Amino acid sequence: MIIDLKTNKTIFNICERYRAFSHPLYTTTNTVRIESTSYAVQNLNYWVSDKKDPLGCGGILQTRKGSIMSPPYGNDHNYSECSWNITLPPPNRISLYFDSFDMGSETNCHLDNLKIFDIMEDGTEKLLKSLCGLDNSGQTVISKSNRIAIVSKKSPNFDGTGWSLSYQPREPWMDDE
Repeated sequence: MIIDLKTNKTIFNICERYRAFSHPLYTTTNTVRIESTSYAVQNLNYWVSDKKDPLGCGGILQTRKGSIMSPPYGNDHNYSECSWNITLPPPNRISLYFDSFDMGSETNCHLDNLKIFDIMEDGTEKLLKSLCGLDNSGQTVISKSNRIAIVSKKSPNFDGTGWSLSYQPREPWMDDE
């Protein structure tokens, strides 16, 4: 049973025979309570997201290696701004490799772009790279610190397909190569 804590009303209830139910449930509240009367071990998967941004829009990443891709925009004609923060243990820096990159027409660069910021020890952000347009696939960007922020902006007139990148540590000894 899922209960809206603002109104104290049940917004979802499922019978014991439908325990394997795996259908998405969307709420308009930010406070819910989940109750179960079963003593069996249950697996609960959930995603919390601000309704104005598409799923997959931003996050905090602390794994040594990974991949990020822009949200699937599809027919989404809204403005969105997604931000990912990546932190690696010092003294590593972060190496980003763009597997694909299509942020649409360069005439919309002021609206549709991806910016990469170094996050310094004092918490200030310094612009490392600003990308837009089509021709950034295959590009590598290396941070100057062990923390970065990636901010992707999309306008209602977006005509690109998005981007994908992979990241990994750039260890200090690699700078001597």
